[in-house]
Amino acid sequence: MSDNALTIQVKNQHLPNWQTLKLILSSLIVFNFYLNIVPSVKSDYSILINLFDLVLIPMFVFIAAYTSRGISWQDWRAHLIPPLIIYVTFQSIDAIPLYFTNRLSVEEYLLFPQNGVWFFLAVPIWQAIFLLLPPFIKNKARGVFLILLLSLGIAYVSKIYLSDITGFSSIIWYFPFFVMAYFCDDKKVLWLRQHAFSIVSSVIMLVTIYLYFQVEIESGLINVFGSHLFIHHFCLYVFAFLIGVLISIAIICLSLSTERFVKIANNALGVYLIHPIICFVLLAGLGSLEIDASLPLLILLALFTIALALFLAKNRIIHWFLNPEIKLRKE
Repeated sequence: MSDNALTIQVKNQHLPNWQTLKLILSSLIVFNFYLNIVPSVKSDYSILINLFDLVLIPMFVFIAAYTSRGISWQDWRAHLIPPLIIYVTFQSIDAIPLYFTNRLSVEEYLLFPQNGVWFFLAVPIWQAIFLLLPPFIKNKARGVFLILLLSLGIAYVSKIYLSDITGFSSIIWYFPFFVMAYFCDDKKVLWLRQHAFSIVSSVIMLVTIYLYFQVEIESGLINVFGSHLFIHHFCLYVFAFLIGVLISIAIICLSLSTERFVKIANNALGVYLIHPIICFVLLAGLGSLEIDASLPLLILLALFTIALALFLAKNRIIHWFLNPEIKLRKE
């Protein structure tokens, strides 16, 4: 084995296994889904839910950006159809609960992607934006920082004016996390993991301080900006974004690098996409039996949902819809 090949192998052994991390994130998304859906539990664990909301989907976005930074226009064109198939398939499946709860409408189906399926349309859009940017912007820290500032401003405005009109506003809302991946490379990730103890300790301290003094921080912003509520809420949004970034850094530091779970982790998208319909059926069953969903029961339901989703993802037909493979004829 050559020295270069050995160096790459050693480096990869210390980088996070992104596929395994996606499986862990998908599993936590399932648990968060259950926490959100049961009002009594949601109120008791609102802080945990808020932390999940700050990290889980943003980490998915970051990983998508990080693992596709070298994509070319040719690769981009070759991978356009599969996201459309995934979106239409699971948007239609997720419409089933809407139908049985009398919330299904043409507007709801067309304008409001259900349960995170917007993500699969978002990735090609985000990739196209960076492909269109000139190298002197996207390959320089200053250029990426300017893109980040601009994306934060646009994301905040879209949240105010577009979120009630269409769920596709999430594509704009989460774009800043896609941009963050362009600040990183393998060397920086390795450095973070080599200093995991000090970094994770610092993150825990900073996040704890922010959560403990959150009310005081909001009051201070009101005193500073007075009646300028737009600026006040934008600052809160930036703080929340930074907290999400800090927690994400800690997760990267602690992520597993082993390939032991890769075979299971390859079906991470199955957990992400299949879990909503499983959750709906299980919760409907609990409702018909008049069983109150306590936290221990929700944990058991989450574990069962994850296991069932992984099992279903192995089915050839289902797996194809999770990862459509289309062979285009070469001209």
